[in-house]
Amino acid sequence: MKYGCWDVAQHHSFLLPNPIAALDLDLTADLEEVAADLPFLLRSGKLRSTLTQFPVLDLTPIADHPDDRVIERLMQIYCFLANAYVYADPHEIARMIPAGVAIPLTQLAAWVERPPVLSYSSYVLANWQGLDDHPFSVDHLRLIQPMIGLPSEAWFILIHVEIERHATQALIGLQAAITAVAQDDPAQFEHGLSAIHEALRRMIETFKRMPEGCSPEVYYHEVRPYIFGLTQVIFEGVSDQPHTLRGGSGAQSAIVPTLVAALDIRHESTGLTEHLDGMRAYMPKAHREWIASLKATGIRAYAAHHATEVYNAALRRLGDFRKLHFYMATSYITNTTGAKVGTGGTVFENWLRMLITETEQHLL
Repeated sequence: MKYGCWDVAQHHSFLLPNPIAALDLDLTADLEEVAADLPFLLRSGKLRSTLTQFPVLDLTPIADHPDDRVIERLMQIYCFLANAYVYADPHEIARMIPAGVAIPLTQLAAWVERPPVLSYSSYVLANWQGLDDHPFSVDHLRLIQPMIGLPSEAWFILIHVEIERHATQALIGLQAAITAVAQDDPAQFEHGLSAIHEALRRMIETFKRMPEGCSPEVYYHEVRPYIFGLTQVIFEGVSDQPHTLRGGSGAQSAIVPTLVAALDIRHESTGLTEHLDGMRAYMPKAHREWIASLKATGIRAYAAHHATEVYNAALRRLGDFRKLHFYMATSYITNTTGAKVGTGGTVFENWLRMLITETEQHLL
């Protein structure tokens, strides 16, 4: 099927453009009602009984819908419901997703070519609405699909949305730098790398605002429990074989992999980098293909002869972003309860330290 809603464009970066909040389809009316009531169903303890009784919807008539964002909204709903069902009771993690969720989710996952689990794409990239006549910022964004309905949850997600939007400037700068290499234009090259530097600066400033609306304690105890992956979970009506899938993680964002590939940063191959590469399967297909297309930009080699300082400045900014990520991860996870594993399933401290060190080692 033709599926172009995730095509990378400079005006919206890696965000899904104008995600659909309401499907308004007769077939999915009951599904949307459950999705709207999700926070209440979790709080009241009625989520599992509701989904156990929910019918299997045949989504085949929607497969060729002219707007791909409809498929993404359905994927989002079913992913949220699946994770909510599994983690509804922290004392009794479910090991089977009922057929009414499992069968349509598996069908949708095949269409969008991503695993059938709540990933960064549905949790962040397709989970925002901008308010009319307001600047695009966390202060003027609205969540489409909450899990628990707390303001802290919305803030946590929408901070990431604003960070993704700032990457727009990085993509513009990256394209300018690639063109400059082809045309041997040092001035345009420096301008492009400066744009990447500025985009990273804005990303960092937004990231620093996380504690304003989401404390480490609320994140760890209220938000985080629902965004882990699935461990040995059976999809009823699909297969008796249990599935283990990664949870939603910033490692599933295309921003940093794009900059790593474009700036020709080579990380030592380890189990951690293999995990990072594996996270790409959870990205939209168009994002995976975009990253793969950046393996031979020539930016680093050109910078070595024409713009060492501006290249190093961009690299240092990337290092600063990674250091901030490390600080946030330890503040929100390790320092809160002593946990060492992120929602994506890695012992993240060693991984992040390694990435910071190897980024700095690429200074020219």
